[in-house]
Amino acid sequence: LSDSETITLSLDVSAPDLEIAPPPGGMTIDSAVIDLSGAIFDDTGVESLILTLLYPDNTTEQRPVTIDSGAWEALNAYLSPGKNTIRVTAVDRFGRTTTRTLVIQRILPPRNRIIVGTVQELTDAVSGLTSNTEILIRDGVYNLDTILVTGGSLNSSENISNIVIRSLSGNR
Repeated sequence: LSDSETITLSLDVSAPDLEIAPPPGGMTIDSAVIDLSGAIFDDTGVESLILTLLYPDNTTEQRPVTIDSGAWEALNAYLSPGKNTIRVTAVDRFGRTTTRTLVIQRILPPRNRIIVGTVQELTDAVSGLTSNTEILIRDGVYNLDTILVTGGSLNSSENISNIVIRSLSGNR
């Protein structure tokens, strides 16, 4: 080295600053899909940001994250019923990491309860079926000679979820 050469050294003494914004509705929600966001900063530059969802059944999923001007977001993240752990890890260009964790409880909304005692009542209940419905069938013998179709059409584009059909007494 000569006396006129300049050497620039970068000294990374801190890991990235990372925040996860709490969901607008709080930490307990009834929605299956959520948008996640937060803030990220590192004076040496963020190399990567990894968002991992840990579901109640212990399966995991990594979600794509976009970063723009110190903010990050992951859109349309699916949550299972129960406690979902969101883990976000930021890595700077020197390998220093910061991890933040957020636990969101997804609850199922209350069910509409329909009690049926005839084949016609059962047929009507199933044909008008909507999400979050519980059909309770009174004890008895029911001869079904038709196919029960939800929403009146096999081609319905509506997604129906959280359905229970069971005996009123719990015997069957």
